[in-house]
Amino acid sequence: MEDLTLLDLIYELRKKCLQIDESLFDSFDISQAEYNMFICLKNCKHFNSYSVAEKMNLSLSRVSRIIDKMVGKEFLTRTTNKLDRRAIDIKLTPKGKEIMTKIDEYRLERCTKINTQINNAEAEQIATSLQKLIEIL
Repeated sequence: MEDLTLLDLIYELRKKCLQIDESLFDSFDISQAEYNMFICLKNCKHFNSYSVAEKMNLSLSRVSRIIDKMVGKEFLTRTTNKLDRRAIDIKLTPKGKEIMTKIDEYRLERCTKINTQINNAEAEQIATSLQKLIEIL
């Protein structure tokens, strides 16, 4: 194996993960951005465009385009906030909840596969190293 820099290895890991994820995206007819939105909505307490844009670190206009696509695919509903008419509240539809469940199952399957290949000490070391890299970058 050739000598790879740390950045080369990060790139290769990212590329491998995206290749694996592509089959999931294709099966649900979703994009990477829509997948990220599902993950974000899973962890958000309050669903509105502003909080989602902040959590995803995207512009409000970019988040609005993603939401428009997901509303069109019937994954989300969008309503005007009763307290602030400029704000839009977002809610998963039953179809969106079904996709979210399948995404959760997919992520659990991927985690299980990883955890069967490395021990707890290795997992902790990798997690610590990745967290450090995130802070550095």
